Amino acid sequence: MSAPLVAGAAAIVRQYLREGWLPPGPRPTPSAAAIKAILLNGAVPIRPELWERRGGRVGPATFEAGFGEVSLAGSLPFVNSSNGSAFRMALFDEQSPLEEGTSFSVCVEVPVGVPAELRATLVWTDPPAARIATEVSPCSLQPVSGSLVLPTDRSQV
Repeated sequence: MSAPLVAGAAAIVRQYLREGWLPPGPRPTPSAAAIKAILLNGAVPIRPELWERRGGRVGPATFEAGFGEVSLAGSLPFVNSSNGSAFRMALFDEQSPLEEGTSFSVCVEVPVGVPAELRATLVWTDPPAARIATEVSPCSLQPVSGSLVLPTDRSQV
């Protein structure tokens, strides 16, 4: 029954963005890719005791388990009632397609000495099927320092 849960969570994310809860304010038409990125970025790993009984691998973003379980608390910065804080989030929802030979870059500074986790999720909305067959372009996230965790081994897909 994960489909109804994910659909409901996606509707809440869309409403959150449209009503302007995430600075800089309302986004009247958030893209499907933006909603997908928010849900994927906040997912939590499936508990091993639930997954191993079915013979699946457990870990960050496996082919069998996907990105884990949907967590709105991990996806959207709400004020946490237990300690009064919330994580910070920036959303770059570039809805215009990139022309061949161009790029879109974002620089994020993390202060030195501040213990923080930086999560970045790159998603896109695929073009219609006829274009996919002829226009597949590689996309990547390249951290300047730190480690890069990729979701799945593409050779297994």
